[in-house]
Amino acid sequence: MNLIGTIKSFNYSYDDLCEYYLKKISEFEDITRLNELIELIKSLKTSDVFHRYATWDKMGEDDTIFLFDINKVKIFKCAKKGLGYQHLIPLYIPEITHRLIDINTLISIYAVVQISYITYSGHYLEWEEDKAIKLSDIGAHITFFVEDFDDTENPLPDYDERFFKKLHRTYWENKKAEKLDTLIHRLISTIYGSCDLDFLYCRGFHMAMFYLMGCNALKEGRDSITCEDVVIAYLTGFKIILNDIRPLVYELYDEEKWKDESSWK
Repeated sequence: MNLIGTIKSFNYSYDDLCEYYLKKISEFEDITRLNELIELIKSLKTSDVFHRYATWDKMGEDDTIFLFDINKVKIFKCAKKGLGYQHLIPLYIPEITHRLIDINTLISIYAVVQISYITYSGHYLEWEEDKAIKLSDIGAHITFFVEDFDDTENPLPDYDERFFKKLHRTYWENKKAEKLDTLIHRLISTIYGSCDLDFLYCRGFHMAMFYLMGCNALKEGRDSITCEDVVIAYLTGFKIILNDIRPLVYELYDEEKWKDESSWK
């Protein structure tokens, strides 16, 4: 039974469920910056930006989607080789595959960026805008710097598919980290429900968080995901959503490099 069905069956209110999850999350009081994240999540109910983000029904029209050869764009080419495709299409069951991160989680990160972009632009993505997002270094900056993705002074490392193979192998360090993520996701889902928002984007956002958790673990020299990685991932995800991403996209987009159609098509 899904979350909505559970609430209806037991006659819980969304406020009751929020309080329950907040109480359970408070048991992780030793985790750095968790209180900061919880206060941010609680503020989502009254955040105009978050409500705009969660109510877009799509990213663009069919003829405005930017299609390109992923083998000509480094991050997509390396990720394709290192992450692999979803193991049980169309299902996503990490408990069976023992894999949290695959190519679809990277795609989910780009979806979060795209929706954040249109949240501030106020219109569906145009072809040139979608092109700028996909061909800029925004995805690479998020991948390697996580929460510090907006510090453009950080030079990107020289990477290849080996980084993504390591990322693909990252998994929960222990049940505690997995439980914390589950509770945070359920709290966010409850807020979506209480505000009558689209759960489709909530699920996509959660997949993107798996990607960020793994990236932060590798950034900190770990090969498994800890509670601290969970917290940083969600803080990063909301940083993307709640701030205007458009100036950074264009700062990290080399228009001259991608001017020639043969460079990406």
